[in-house]
Amino acid sequence: WSKGIRVVGVIILKSLFPTNYQSLRYKLGGLLNQRIFPFACRRDMNFNNEQTNKIFKRFQQALCNCDVVLTSSEDILSFDLLSIDKCRSQEFDVARSMLTIQRWLKRYSRDILDESDEILHVKYQLIYTVGGQQQVDGGS
Repeated sequence: WSKGIRVVGVIILKSLFPTNYQSLRYKLGGLLNQRIFPFACRRDMNFNNEQTNKIFKRFQQALCNCDVVLTSSEDILSFDLLSIDKCRSQEFDVARSMLTIQRWLKRYSRDILDESDEILHVKYQLIYTVGGQQQVDGGS
C-alpha cells in the first residue's frame, strides 16, 4: 500500500456486496489492519451540501489512512447521475460539491473490478431516464 497516493476502490456486483464486505473486512481489516469503507448510493437519495462535504471528507480520510472503498458500478453511476439531476433542479451548490468529488476520485483513486467478466457484461449496464415522459412517434 502506498500511503496517501491513491485510494483503492473495489468494485463488486451489488448482489455480492454483503459477502464481499464481510470477506474483505476479515482479510484486510483483521489481518492487515486496513479499514473497509462501503460506499452506497441510489438515485432516489437526496443529498445536501453538508452530506456531500461529509462524503468528500470520508474519501480524503480513506486516502490518508489507506482505507479500501467498497462499492458497485450501480452506486458509482447513481452518484454521477445524481449530480446531473442536481444541476437540472438548479441545486448548483450541491451539484458543484458532487462534481468536485467525482473529479477528485478520478485523480486519486484506482479501481479493482471483482468478477470483472460479470460486471462488464451487457446485462449489468444501466439505463437511466432523465426528464419527463413523452409519447413516442408511432405510425398511427
